[in-house]
Amino acid sequence: VYYEPVPVTVTVEETKPAPIVEQVEPKETVVAVEAMKQSVFFALNSAVIQDDQLTKIDALVAYLNKYPNTKVGVVGYADKDTGNAKINMKLSQVRADNVAKALQSKGIAASRILIDAKGDVVQPYAEPRENRVTICITE
Repeated sequence: VYYEPVPVTVTVEETKPAPIVEQVEPKETVVAVEAMKQSVFFALNSAVIQDDQLTKIDALVAYLNKYPNTKVGVVGYADKDTGNAKINMKLSQVRADNVAKALQSKGIAASRILIDAKGDVVQPYAEPRENRVTICITE
């Protein structure tokens, strides 16, 4: 007696491969800070911030509030054609200090303001009347 072999059906469940989860390293966020440079002008032999310069201080405060991690450099200058080196150094320091105090009075932390004075040693502008106080973003 001969029997035909009966095919055996084996049910094999296919196992689906586990989904591959890629570990993504968090990317460092780069904040592009808009460039800003501002100059505050003073009358000759004066360190008093004039009313027409207060809008520049307000604009800088708005900028610093928009970018709370930004620091600024406040650098005082004096015209080399007036006064003498000793007076001009003191004048440029007082000018820079007054601008920094104006920023602080509007809520900017002193730790965000770097103050420097150049006297009449450095003349960044060709026009002597423009050598007063410059404010630049440092960080």
